[in-house]
Parts: sequence; structure tokens; C-alpha cells
Amino acid sequence: AAMSLFAFDAHARCDSGEQTLRLGLASQSNTPARAKAVGGLALAINRQLQGRACLKILSDDEEFAKAQSVSALLAGSIEIAILHICFRYRVLAGFGLRTIHMLLMPEITENAVSGNRNGVAKKMFQLNLASLVYSISVMGGFAILGNWLLQIFSIESAMALPVLLIVSATMIIRSILGPAPLVLAIHNSHKATLWVSLAGMVAAMAFVIGTYSSMGIMSAAIGYTGANFFISATLWYLAKRKTGINCSIFSGFLRVNNISDKF
Repeated sequence: AAMSLFAFDAHARCDSGEQTLRLGLASQSNTPARAKAVGGLALAINRQLQGRACLKILSDDEEFAKAQSVSALLAGSIEIAILHICFRYRVLAGFGLRTIHMLLMPEITENAVSGNRNGVAKKMFQLNLASLVYSISVMGGFAILGNWLLQIFSIESAMALPVLLIVSATMIIRSILGPAPLVLAIHNSHKATLWVSLAGMVAAMAFVIGTYSSMGIMSAAIGYTGANFFISATLWYLAKRKTGINCSIFSGFLRVNNISDKF
């Protein structure tokens, strides 16, 4: 086609609040007569759409390509900013989980070393339950205050809030499946955590590469959370198999049910 027309919001020599329309001419068909006709068209459009939009003429293929590249770069920068801010909020919320682990893991370690499995199960259940309550509270806080938290950075919340909620769901996953990496570390099984985490990272990267074109930044959020589920579930299984300790929250509920059945 001799001409192509596309519209997007960008910085141009237009009045504030106007949308920029750009009209690109293919260089091989850009004759003086056609350029004059397009100039008249631009003038008519600018008069008709005054205050709402303005038209800018791109005189050749190179200028047209530059305009497209700038638009793509701006869109990519926004997506990177959204991911960065959402993950920063997730990291800040994660400090609460670390605090809970720091308070209870020393007792779990002591009981594990001394062979007190009942003590391990009791403290593990307390840790998981406290972590789960905290994680659900954080998710509720993000759901209620997420729009305000994102608007602090002038981020469009309609796009960013689902990302924030999805990446924060990893806290609930880890709270349910328990601190398997710490259990494995107590029993000197560090390599299992290393290799499983590496496999999860590779799987997340492959998912993002394969789905980004259709899902956008949501693919990164889903890939991250899915990889965390894979890592947590696999490490839970390995911890139970290697150490005999079921570190998930379900083991605590089963223990409570067994005690109640005796009465």
C-alpha cells in the first residue's frame, strides 16, 4: 500500500490531551503531487479534530520505522516498570514471612536434631498457619489498596493489579506447602534445592518466551507463580521422602484430627 495509518498515544507537536495520528508514505510512491495531497488531507483532519487529535506526516520509510520503534520501546519500558514495581511489593511483603520463619525455625531445628518428631510437627504447623494467615492478609490488602499503591508510581492499575495479585499468590503457595528448603537444609540436602530451583527458573523462562506474544507481561507473572508452585511442591515431596518430615500445613490438620479421634 502506498500509505499506512496507525494511531497511538505519544509525545508529538500536538496540543495537550490530543491523540497523535501518524501517516506514513512509502518512499517509492512518494511523489510531489501525492505529498501535496496528503498535506491537504492533514490540514483538513487537524481542523476537523482540533482538540481531540492531530496528524503528523512521516515522509519516508525510515521515519515511519523510527516512529514504530519508539512506540515499541515506550510500551516495553512501561511493562518493565509494572513488573519491577509489582515484584518490589511482593519482596516487601515477603519480609513478613521471613520474620515468621526466623522466629520458629530455631525451635524446629532443635527438635529435628534431638529427634523429637512431635515437636517438629507441632512447630511446623504453627509456622505454616501463621504464614498462611499473614499471606491471606497481604493478598486482601493488595486487593483493597492495590490501586492506590500502584498509582503512587503513576502505574495503570487496570493492567498492573492482576500482575501484583498473581505474583503475591506465591506466598500462599509456600505457606501451604511449608518451608521445605529449610527442612532439607537441616538435613544437609542443599543440592536438591539448587537443582529444583534451577529447573523451575528454566521452566518459567521457557513459558514466558513461548507465551509473551499472546499474553504480554501476564506471562511473566503466571510463569513466576507457576514455577514457584512447581519448586515448592517438588521440594515438599523431596523433604518428605528424604527426611520423613511432612512440612505442609495439611500434616498439622491430620495430626489434630488423629488426636481428636482418640478422644
